[in-house]
Amino acid sequence: MANRKIYFSNKYFCEQYEYQHVMLPRELSKQVPKTHLMAEEEWR
Repeated sequence: MANRKIYFSNKYFCEQYEYQHVMLPRELSKQVPKTHLMAEEEWR
């Protein structure tokens, strides 16, 4: 059975940045551009 939910890891930090891993369902991942990293405005 395929997981159809978006998974968000716990956030973790360094002195400068905040990080969080996100796992997308395969269907949704096909919509993510492969030519560049998305800006925050794009992925929100």
